[in-house]
Amino acid sequence: MALWKFVVYCPPGGSCPFEEWCLAQDEDVRALCMITLGFLEKESDWHTRTNKFKPLWRAHRGLGEIRFLIPGAPVRRFRPLGIWPPRIQREFVLLTGCEKPARGQYVPANALELALHYRSLLADGIGGVRGLRI
Repeated sequence: MALWKFVVYCPPGGSCPFEEWCLAQDEDVRALCMITLGFLEKESDWHTRTNKFKPLWRAHRGLGEIRFLIPGAPVRRFRPLGIWPPRIQREFVLLTGCEKPARGQYVPANALELALHYRSLLADGIGGVRGLRI
């Protein structure tokens, strides 16, 4: 039974940045992303019981990153970014996605700023959310 629901933010115009990001990834990245989301939707406490989620802080407070990696040389770390607004219990809104190389910048480099921008648009009632379609 799912305890959490994942939805995606779609700005006006119909595109959904998270889905576009996800579909641009290799098949193994997409598959592991969906497996990770499937794990998290059944987990009651993301903050203490799993390393697959991390709330961000300082300038990015209010955003959270879902975390998964593809082993190998080099290890590839992926970070779908989103928010969990208080208006709906246990709903996580996926805003965009990125890759985070070890000790490097997010790829794309402006991923956190984009996520903050989408969060702001959603808070202002611009665009909306819908179920994930991947």
